[in-house]
Amino acid sequence: MKNKINNQSFLQKLLIIFMIIQPILDIYYLYTDEIINIFKLSPATIIRMIFLCLLSILSYMSLKKDNKKRWLMITAIIYALYMVFHHLSAISYDSGFEIYNKYSVVRELFYIIRMLMPLAMIFITKEADLKEDNVKKIIYTVINLFCITIIVTDLFEVSLTSYADGNKIIAANFLKWFNKDIYKEFGYELIASKGLFHMANQISATLLALLPIELYFFYKDKISPFKIITLVLNIMAMLIIGTRVASYGWLLAIILITIEYLYFGLKKKYRIDMKKIIVLTIISVIFSLIIPYSPVANRTFASDIDAEIQNKIKNANGEIERKNLCKDDSNECRKQKYAYIEKYYDIYEFDEKYIIKNYPYQYDTDFWINAFDIPFVERGDHRQMQTLITKRVFDLNSHKNYFFGISFNRLRNIGVYIEKDIYVHLYTIGIVGILLFIMPYLFAAIYALAKMLKNKNLTFINCIYLTSIGVIFLAGIVSGNVFDEWIVTLFLGLICGLLLNNVLKENKNDKKKVLFISSTGGHLEELMQLKPMFNDYDYHIITERTKSNLSLTKKYPHRVNYLVYGSYTTLGKKIIYPFKLLYNTIKSLVLYLIIRPEYIISTGAHTAGPMCLIGHILGSKIIYIETFANSKTKSRTGSLVYKFADLFIVQWESMLELYPNAVYGGWIF
Repeated sequence: MKNKINNQSFLQKLLIIFMIIQPILDIYYLYTDEIINIFKLSPATIIRMIFLCLLSILSYMSLKKDNKKRWLMITAIIYALYMVFHHLSAISYDSGFEIYNKYSVVRELFYIIRMLMPLAMIFITKEADLKEDNVKKIIYTVINLFCITIIVTDLFEVSLTSYADGNKIIAANFLKWFNKDIYKEFGYELIASKGLFHMANQISATLLALLPIELYFFYKDKISPFKIITLVLNIMAMLIIGTRVASYGWLLAIILITIEYLYFGLKKKYRIDMKKIIVLTIISVIFSLIIPYSPVANRTFASDIDAEIQNKIKNANGEIERKNLCKDDSNECRKQKYAYIEKYYDIYEFDEKYIIKNYPYQYDTDFWINAFDIPFVERGDHRQMQTLITKRVFDLNSHKNYFFGISFNRLRNIGVYIEKDIYVHLYTIGIVGILLFIMPYLFAAIYALAKMLKNKNLTFINCIYLTSIGVIFLAGIVSGNVFDEWIVTLFLGLICGLLLNNVLKENKNDKKKVLFISSTGGHLEELMQLKPMFNDYDYHIITERTKSNLSLTKKYPHRVNYLVYGSYTTLGKKIIYPFKLLYNTIKSLVLYLIIRPEYIISTGAHTAGPMCLIGHILGSKIIYIETFANSKTKSRTGSLVYKFADLFIVQWESMLELYPNAVYGGWIF
C-alpha cells in the first residue's frame, strides 16, 4: 500500500511538472521542426513522448484491478488494428498527381501516436487524482507563462506574427493600435502577435480552455491582486493574438462562467459575492472598449474588397474570353487554357500559393478554369479554397475511403490543409479515426454530464470543466488546426481526466455491481430465488423477453433488460437460432459495457452463455449455478462455463463426479 501511495505521489509531481513546461516546449525558436533527428521529430516532441510514456507506465502501475489492465490491453489492440487499416487505406490512394502521392509510413505512425498520447492524459490524470491546489498551480503557472511571453515580446516588437506567412516579426506593438493609420500602413497580419509560440489558433484555444478554470478560482477564492493581474494579462494576451477565438472568446467565457456562478449561488451552494462580479464587469467593459482597436476588428475579409475585385474583373473582359475557350483535351487547347490562367489569375486575385505552388494549374487545368466562376467571397477565403482543392484531389482517387482516410502527412506535405477540425479529419484519419482520436474527449464529457444528471449532482467545478471542453470543440469548428498538435489536446485530456475523476468519486457506490442473468422458464425461477441478495448489491437482471417476464420491469424498475427468446426444439427454430444467438451476443456485449458488472451470477442456460464469456474476457468474476433439472448429466452451457467460471455451484451432490472442481451448494429452492 505504501508503494502505491509513493507511486501516485511521484505521478502527481511528474504530471504537474509536465503540464507546467508546455509553454516552454511550444516556443518556436527553441524547439523548431527544422531541428530534426532521423525520425524528423522536434526535441519538443521527443520530450513530450518520453514524459507521456513515463506517466502512462506509472499510471498503469497504480491500477488496483486486473480488469482495468485488461481493458487497456483491449484498447491498445483496437488502436493497433486501426493503424493497420489506416495504412492500407493510405497506400491504396492514387490521385494520379505525384505531388499528392507522397506518403511516409514512419511520419504517419508518429502522427497517430501524437493523436493518441493526449488521450492517455485522461487515464493519467484520473489515476493521479490531482488535488484542487495542484490544479490551481498548473493553471496559473501555464497562463502566466503564455501571457507574459506574448505581451513582453509584443511590447518589444520581437514577437512572431499570428497570420503572416513564414516566421515574420510584427511591425507594431499593442501600444500603437490606437494610431488610426497603423492598420493601413501595415495591415492586421503584421500586428496580430503570437509571441514565440508555434501556432496562433492553438494558443488561442488553449488560453480559452484554461480561462473558465481561472474564473472558477477567481469566484471561489478571495479576491487578490495576483488573480486580478493574471486575469488582465490573460485577456490582454488573447486580444494581442488577434484570432476570433481569442479576441471574442474571453468575453463569452466570462458570461458563461458568471451565469454558472449565479446559478450555483442561487442554489445555495455558496454565497454570491457581488464584489467579484463588479470587478469582472469592470474588466470586461474596459477590454470590450479596446476590441475596436485590436487586430481582430481590423481584419480584411474577402467580402470587404469584393466590389473592387468585381469591377477589376469586369474591366478585364475575363468572363467573355473564358466562354470562348476550347473544350477538348488537345495540346493546343491545353496551351490556350494555360495562357488564360497565367493572364487572369492575378486579376481575379487567386492566391499564388494554391494555384502555382500547392496545386499547380498544369496538374488540373479544368479545375482551375472552373474555379474562375466561383465568387470572390468564396475563393478569396483560404478555408474555402483549401476545402475545394482537398475534395477535388480526394474525389479524383479511385479508392475513396472515408472510413480510414488518406493520411495526415500526405495533405500536410503539400501545404493544403483545411482549417476545419473534424471536417479535415474526414480526409486524414477517416470516420473511424475521428471516433477513436477526437470523439473520446466529447464522449467523456457526455458520460460525465449524464452521470451528474442521473445522480442529481451538478457541481460548479464540473460544469466549469464541461465548459472548457465545449469551448475547445467550438474553437476547432471556428478556427481549425486545434486537434492536430500537442498543446491543446494535452490540456483537453487533462481537463477530461479531472472531470471524470471528480464525477466517479462523487458518484461512487460502495455496493458491488452484480449482474443476474438466465434464460426464461425454470432457469429464471431459480435465479429469482436469489432476490434476497438484491438489496445488498447494485444489481441488474437480464433474461429473455416473453409475456410472462414483462412484469419484471414494473417490479424492478430500471433494473431489467431483455434478450431475444430463443429455442431450438424444431427444425425451423434450429435454422433461425444461430441468428438469434448472434444478436443476443452483440446485445450482451452492449449491455455489459453499459452495466460494467464486477460479478455475473447465472443459473443458465444458452442465453446466458455469451454474457458469461464476455464477462470473463473483460475481467468480471463469474459465478455459475448448474440447473436443478440436471442431476446426472451436464448442460451444454454448464460444460462451457465450467472451464472458466470463478465459482461453479451444483445443486446435486452426484454432479460433483461430472464437475470435480465445483462446489456443492444444495437445492436453490
